[in-house]
Amino acid sequence: MTKGKTAAKFIINFEDGSTEEFPLIAKVDVFDYWIHTKERREPIESLDADKIGWIGECSNGDARALTKYSWENPHPDKKVSHIDFEGGLSETAPFIVAITIE
Repeated sequence: MTKGKTAAKFIINFEDGSTEEFPLIAKVDVFDYWIHTKERREPIESLDADKIGWIGECSNGDARALTKYSWENPHPDKKVSHIDFEGGLSETAPFIVAITIE
């Protein structure tokens, strides 16, 4: 995954038919969740603390991690009808664990 490239993007669809796109940038907003050694944790721990959603271990002791991404609706007067999620880089397989709304 090359830092700075678009790993994926959210497309926010509003009820009025308009859209907003928000890219997830590789090694800035998202990273490889499969961490095999302690040495590979360092890039994750160098991310802004507010972007780290979870770091833990799987059953065989390898570390795993998830990022979190926040978005504030620039058009609070518009209602969101649905959200599309599109992958960007061919060497990544981004996925969503959860979406919450305040």
